[in-house]
Amino acid sequence: KKGYGEFATIKIRIESLFPNAKVFQSVSVAKPVRDEEITILGFQHIGNTDVVFGIDLFCPDFNTFYKQCSLSLHAIAPSKSHKKIIMSETSNNNENKKVVIELDNVRRDFLVGDETVHALKGVSFKIYEGEFVTIMGKSGSGKSTLLNQLGCLDTPSKGEYYLDGVSVRKMSRNDRAILRNRKIGFIFQNYNLLPKTTSVENVELPLMYNPAINAEERKQRAIEALKAVGLGERLYHKSNQMSGGQMQRVAIARALVNNPAVILADEATGNLDTRTSFEILVLFQKLYAEGRTIIFVTHNPDIAKYSSRNIELRDGHIISDTYNDHILSAAEGLAALPANTDE
Repeated sequence: KKGYGEFATIKIRIESLFPNAKVFQSVSVAKPVRDEEITILGFQHIGNTDVVFGIDLFCPDFNTFYKQCSLSLHAIAPSKSHKKIIMSETSNNNENKKVVIELDNVRRDFLVGDETVHALKGVSFKIYEGEFVTIMGKSGSGKSTLLNQLGCLDTPSKGEYYLDGVSVRKMSRNDRAILRNRKIGFIFQNYNLLPKTTSVENVELPLMYNPAINAEERKQRAIEALKAVGLGERLYHKSNQMSGGQMQRVAIARALVNNPAVILADEATGNLDTRTSFEILVLFQKLYAEGRTIIFVTHNPDIAKYSSRNIELRDGHIISDTYNDHILSAAEGLAALPANTDE
C-alpha cells in the first residue's frame, strides 16, 4: 500500500530484531504517524528504551525495512500521541488498571571518595495494581539501590518516583516514613521479628505508628492477618518457638496488616529450604490471586517462573521487562517434591 494515512495491517516477527520483544500478531492503524523516514505503527517499552516498531509504507521490500529499522528504531523518541496506537502484547491489558508504582528516569548517584558511582542510570517502569513482579539482578546491578527507592528508604538523585500517585522525591524523611508505613508492607530475608515477642505482637507493630487505630483493633487485625497466612494456631508463639517458614509467615502477616498498596519482599525465600520456599511461594500466589500487588526482589531466576512479570537489572539499567504468559503453579511444584522424611 502507498500513501500516508492509509490503513495498514502488518504482521512482523519483531524477535528477529529484538530478542527481548514479543511478536505483534498484527498492528492496525487508520492514521499512522509520520516521523522522519519511518511510519510509526506502534511502540513498546523494553527495558529502559522506548522501541519503535514501524515500516515505511514506501519500502519496496522487507530488506529495505530491516536496514531502516536497524538504523532508525533506537533514534526515534515516540511522542505522547504515539501512545494512541500501541498494540502490544507486553501491555498485558494494564491500560485500565491503577498504577501503583511509577519510576520516571530515576537516577541514583553516590559519592565514594572522589569518585561518583552511578548506581541507577535512568530507570523507568510502571507497576500496576494486582501484578506479581519479580526484580532480578546480580551483585552490582543496582538491585539493592532500586529496592531502597521502591521502599522509600532513599530518594532519587534525579527523576521521579510515584508511590500510589504520590511523588516521593521531595518528601521530608518524616513524610516518607509515614507514607512507607501506610503504603508498603515489607518482607525481609531474615524475617526481622522482635525476639521474645509473640506472633500477634510482632504483627501489631506497624499499626502502633497509626494513632487512628486503638489497641483492641490492632490486636484483632493482627489475629486476622495471622489466620490469613495459616498461623491461627501460632498466635502466641514466640520467634524461638517457630520454624523458619513459620517466622516468614509472621513477617508476611505483618506486611499485610496495614492493607498496603504494595507488598515489597526482599529475598523472602532466601533463608528457606526447598519445601518451605515452595510453601511461601504458594502463599504469595494466593495473595496475587486475591489481587494484591507484589514486588519480589530476588537473585533466583526460578522465582520468576511463578510471577506474572519479571524485570531484570544490569549495571544500573533495565535490560529486560517481560510478562509471563505461562505462570507455573507453586502448589503443583510443592506437591511434586519428594515426601518429607526425618532422615
